[in-house]
Amino acid sequence: MLAATLLACGAFAADAQPEPYQSVKDSEINAITYEECELDNGFEIPFAASVENLAEDQKKRLDEFMEKAEKWEPGQTDKIGQKVRAYIALCSLVDAGHGEFEAEAPLKIFEKLKTDVPKDKLMKACAWVVLHPKDGDVIKTAPDLGFDQEIDEEEIRGRSVIYAKKMLGRLLGKLPAENK
Repeated sequence: MLAATLLACGAFAADAQPEPYQSVKDSEINAITYEECELDNGFEIPFAASVENLAEDQKKRLDEFMEKAEKWEPGQTDKIGQKVRAYIALCSLVDAGHGEFEAEAPLKIFEKLKTDVPKDKLMKACAWVVLHPKDGDVIKTAPDLGFDQEIDEEEIRGRSVIYAKKMLGRLLGKLPAENK
């Protein structure tokens, strides 16, 4: 009786609508290619393998950045697909904005997402970013994280596709290239 009353009042309405990322099929994930993702240490769209190359003071600043990112408003949504898109866009913003941790932030954000989001959902959400780059909201600035300058939305979305591929490829064991 209580469930019927709650249902009638719309209490389960949020659960009734699946998130867009949930429509991604395994066949679509398997069709994604990774040729443009093999270089992780270039000037654009870098993705560090570790943070061991950083000095202790840099590691401390990176930890401080990630502490702020943990509380960052766009990442607080309950919608998994949008949360993943926001954090991947943050990787793009750090890269395009020439942040101190262009290569290391994506690694730390990826580690955070792996902790926060079940692997199967994270794979689908990353694939959703790749397959539907114009969907969802992206951030173009993050003053609370030290990125005051607005970056062009298309730039963020384009880089987000590559970062999403790099994360998905790692989840599937297809990246980095030496894992093949």
